[in-house]
Amino acid sequence: MWNLSLTRKDFIDLWLGGSRKLLGLASEQSIGSEPDENLINLQWDLRPSAEYYFPDRVIASDEDLKHIFTALNSSPTAATPVSAYTRILTFKEYQAYFLKTPRAHTAQLDITPLGLAPFIAMAIAECALLAEDRSSWKQISLTGCVKTLSFTWGKVVKSGRSISTTDELPNRWFRTYVAVSNIATSETLRRTATASAGALNTYLNLTQGLQPSGYPEALADALYKKDKKLINVVWLELTRRYGFDISLESLMLATREERATYLQQALKYSLSPEGNESLSALCAFIATQVAPGSLEHLDLLRNSGNPEIVFWYAMYAALLSPDEILGTLGGLGYRLYKLMAASDTHSQQTTADVCYTELKVLERSGIDAFLKKTNSSRELQVELLPYVTAPFEYSSAQQLDLRYQRGRLDYIEYEYHQASRLNHEYKAKVEKAISLLSGIMDDTPGSYNESVTNRRVANRKKPTE
Repeated sequence: MWNLSLTRKDFIDLWLGGSRKLLGLASEQSIGSEPDENLINLQWDLRPSAEYYFPDRVIASDEDLKHIFTALNSSPTAATPVSAYTRILTFKEYQAYFLKTPRAHTAQLDITPLGLAPFIAMAIAECALLAEDRSSWKQISLTGCVKTLSFTWGKVVKSGRSISTTDELPNRWFRTYVAVSNIATSETLRRTATASAGALNTYLNLTQGLQPSGYPEALADALYKKDKKLINVVWLELTRRYGFDISLESLMLATREERATYLQQALKYSLSPEGNESLSALCAFIATQVAPGSLEHLDLLRNSGNPEIVFWYAMYAALLSPDEILGTLGGLGYRLYKLMAASDTHSQQTTADVCYTELKVLERSGIDAFLKKTNSSRELQVELLPYVTAPFEYSSAQQLDLRYQRGRLDYIEYEYHQASRLNHEYKAKVEKAISLLSGIMDDTPGSYNESVTNRRVANRKKPTE
């Protein structure tokens, strides 16, 4: 590995194409060497050359990164975004990915298709929750599943990176989704991302050997361990607490109609004001018993209005029958695993259009400027965490403005026609009223004064003798 530490000014000069003689100052160091926290550190896997001087990695403080991102993206001649050409790492991220040894629990992590089946099932469920077409969850696409938080979470796990990095993932994914889509904070999107946290964290904790902290986690732990006795114990404790005094064996032997009745009852309780995560998990598990080895009840649960149930249902179903869930929809789960397995590695160049840190800087001045530099006009590849890239559907603010202006003009035109129509209607009514009054006046024998005078004269006449 070759390393070069520069000041902000020298780095910007080098990036703009000048001072390439600085490359001769790069020194060869061992992988994992401590970077200089007072400078901007450039790293190359091979000796740098003037022909292609972009480093493989840039390690700097948050403040230095914001400064160089702002300066270079404001330059019309700079190659930007910076993170499209080199991988950006903060000192904290560099320490987590290069300097720290893997923790002991990492060896327990099963990153085979069966081991990642719960993440894949939750990606399918999340895609169904976010789909505009509510007719059937079977209409979801591979592309939609890849753009979910659950899929990205599984990708982090599959990459073997530090598990602690997932703490920042939900917030980064949500904020990127909102920024790239140019939409106001979507309550539906926020609720879905929040609802996924319980099940995603639970399965991640199970793979690390951590002890469960509640009934939903305890049931997942028993399923993960394939311990039938423990499953029955947890199930009885959970059901008795909420008045479902039925053993798991009796539930499995019941008819489909009887199990569906239990599901409807549990769903009703879970959606009541007393509903909580335990009731959501209870409802989700019963759903897996109504139609074992499938996600058949995904439509019923996603339309219930409680996305939390959907994620528990997907995870439990995958823990019970991982092969069947992976093979659903013509092997959709296996295709998702193949894409998860394509996670970036240390030796790869960055494939993203922009990293999360630089995106937040660009967002202040508008991110439409670099859209033409991307591979697709409708999609951005954003590196949310080092070596973990996620796709987001891009909506140009300009396009939204045009739609808004078009809609506004249509509305103004509509209002004009409405006003004109009402004006003509009122005018016609007034003219009709005048016409009616004129007709009444014409039918009167004489004028007002003449009729009054005639009545007075008649009253003064004496009786005929």
